[in-house]
Amino acid sequence: MRFQAGAGLRSGVLAGALCAFVASCGGGEVETTSTPLAAKPATPTTGGAIVDGAVSRSNVGIAHDFVELVYRNEQGRSRTQLSRWEDPVRVRLENPELAGYAPFLDDFLKRMRDSAQVDISRTVTSDANLHVRFVEAEEMRRALASAFCIVVPDDAEWREFAHSADAERFRWSNKTKLSEATVFIPADAVPFEVRLCLMEEITQALGPGNDMFRLADSIFNDDNAHSAPTAFDMLILRTLYDERMHPGIAEDEAYEVALNVLNDINPVGRALSESESASAEDAAWRRLMVLSFDRRFTVDERESFARQALARAKAFPENDHRLPFSRYRLALAVSPDRPNEAEVMLRLAIDEYQRILGEEDIRVASARLYYAKLLNKREEFEKALRELETALPVLAAYESESRIAEALKEKHDALYGLGRDNEAIDAAILSLDWSLYALGPTFGDLAEVRAQLGRLRN
Repeated sequence: MRFQAGAGLRSGVLAGALCAFVASCGGGEVETTSTPLAAKPATPTTGGAIVDGAVSRSNVGIAHDFVELVYRNEQGRSRTQLSRWEDPVRVRLENPELAGYAPFLDDFLKRMRDSAQVDISRTVTSDANLHVRFVEAEEMRRALASAFCIVVPDDAEWREFAHSADAERFRWSNKTKLSEATVFIPADAVPFEVRLCLMEEITQALGPGNDMFRLADSIFNDDNAHSAPTAFDMLILRTLYDERMHPGIAEDEAYEVALNVLNDINPVGRALSESESASAEDAAWRRLMVLSFDRRFTVDERESFARQALARAKAFPENDHRLPFSRYRLALAVSPDRPNEAEVMLRLAIDEYQRILGEEDIRVASARLYYAKLLNKREEFEKALRELETALPVLAAYESESRIAEALKEKHDALYGLGRDNEAIDAAILSLDWSLYALGPTFGDLAEVRAQLGRLRN
């Protein structure tokens, strides 16, 4: 995510930081190398929400979700048989430019082994069966209308897939036993995008091939709220790779096996009943929401899709988080031209998200961030600062890298507007630290501006 211009950066040095954020001053070239990568900044709550363990939801409901995730895909196709890996999964970073991500990948795969109990690790040898490849970015964009990165169920080069994407070898629905897969990532992806692609695509490569907007607590959701797999996702994978589950079984049998497994490994879910919010996917709403993000359409057309999605979401059950998400999406669509309407939508979204999901949910914090951006533009700096100070610990807990950097930049704007210059510089420095981690030290002038701010603060 590239940062957008804010209204409050008014000193000369900090205006330079703004240029770095949008990569519009001093060249702004992004090098397709992963080394060196910046270190993750130290923030007190960082990663606190990325924990595995019990999931306080009905096991009956989770078993139904399991079937939807494993036997369906995003295109509406169904599998007749369960698919998973039977051999150890060995992941190889195929491009030299990806080498710098090896430590991050090792940590992520260790979490998979420990929490999901999947035999998966990184390799540098020829025994690899899950390959990660950089692809020339324009080639990917021409072939994929909306997806940023993708995983396919075979060992393939990009051009093989692009020229025959509908071939049998690339159809997940035809696979009973998974034995090879390839993750494709655009070569101009910045570090936080690469990390997101590694986590989501490797997780999906293990078997769950569906994304459902109705799942609030999952990475298998196209709203992109979660950056990393959740405790729910690890529970789904652990269920899939339990020894009682077998490739080739039909979904009715898989549901019964999944429920038995869940009752053993997630005892808290035995006595819980299914929530009324556990409504089915709505294909028409999903299509409208996906179209609202499709940049092949005009701004006005995307806004129209967002409005239609909101109108449809109003018929969903009272505790369905897709209604506030629809408001949030419309707010983002109208904010450049109609900030007052955007503010109304964001306030409603925040209130509904809080009621449905709780104050500590990542979606509440994300909505607060964009509400604070509107407040800063109106120079309501005290109100903006309150929203940001509430949102930042939650964003950090979920390690939402780009949102943390953006929220800290907005915090700088608010503090600077209030005349609290030293605190503003501290916020700008931390924002740049997170930007360096998210975007890479070779992105624009970030490193140089960070050094300038450090000298100014000292």
